Amino acid sequence: MDERGPDADVVARWRWVYDYPDDPPGGFVFGEMVLYADGTLLRRYGDGGLPWAPVLWWPGERDPGRAAALLASRGYGLHPA
Repeated sequence: MDERGPDADVVARWRWVYDYPDDPPGGFVFGEMVLYADGTLLRRYGDGGLPWAPVLWWPGERDPGRAAALLASRGYGLHPA
């Protein structure tokens, strides 16, 4: 993940899917997200083979419930990992 290690200060983990219904012929992407106590959100695509990267548009929300609501409002389907 990064220098903190995979479990340091993790407050939430999700598997996610994002659907592109308006992109003919449609499609989706999926992956995993990890929210840290300091508000950092990391994301990776696929089943774990791709590297973790910070979500650059993320506003730094630290509360897992509010973070999940924000992600859902942006079109992400979340499932606990």
